[in-house]
Parts: sequence; C-alpha cells; structure tokens
Amino acid sequence: MVFQAVDNFNKHEVKVIKGLLKQFGYGEKGFTVIELVLVIFILGALAAVVIPIVGKFMGRGGVESANIELHSLQTAVMTIMADAGSSDVTPASGIANGSSITVGGAAYALSDYVTGTIKGTYDINANGILTGTSYPGNVVWDDTNHCWKKS
Repeated sequence: MVFQAVDNFNKHEVKVIKGLLKQFGYGEKGFTVIELVLVIFILGALAAVVIPIVGKFMGRGGVESANIELHSLQTAVMTIMADAGSSDVTPASGIANGSSITVGGAAYALSDYVTGTIKGTYDINANGILTGTSYPGNVVWDDTNHCWKKS
C-alpha cells in the first residue's frame, strides 16, 4: 500500500486519509456498465432528433439553389431588355450555360449578365419570362407557382 512506507502517520491518520481518497474516487478505474449505457442512450436520442432536421435542410438546399438561379437569370433578362431598350424578346428553348438571348433583334450573351455556372435549362417566351425545363437533382418545375420544387 501507498501509506505503509510512511512512518510519520499513525494507523488512525492513515485510515482517515484512505477514507478521504476513497471518497474522491482514488483507486477506481473506468466506468460502470450503467454509465456507459446511459451515455449511449443519450447519444442515440440526440442523433434521433438531429438527423431528420439536418436531412430537411439538405433536401431544401437544392430547391432553393434552383430558385435563386431562376431569379438571377430573370433579373439578367430584365437587365438585357433595359439595355436593349426593347421588350421584343425572341422566344427560345434550351437556354443553359453559355447561351445567349435575342432582344430587339440583337443577341446578348447571358454570361455577360450572370456570374457563375447555370446548372438548369430554361425556355424564354416573347415577354421575357423564363420557364424551367430541367435541373440536376431532385428538382422539378412547378407550372402553377412558376418556380422549382422538390420532386
């Protein structure tokens, strides 16, 4: 034992010190099974709550990204119409990355008005209104609300 080599303490003092050390957990090693099971249960409960919430955010990100792209493109078309001084838009299909649109008889590159890569494919009517045709991921066009939605 630790205290057998110490001559300055009497037996009563050694007993008191051992009792104090035992009270503070001296000599105990590891966790009990109940403590481990309790920790695993708490972690499982937290995972059961957090994982569905994170899944909702991840699923919503694709739809929001598609709708932001649509808004950005629609703003670019309106800017092109203002620059051209005309609302005479030539209808077109398959507008995608690297496309141009014709307004007032002149072609305008979308890349001059939109930063980044266009992921979706769009159609444009004579009024300059964009309609989505395809977008990567679980996103489909909603004709009723004129926006992308989760499929």
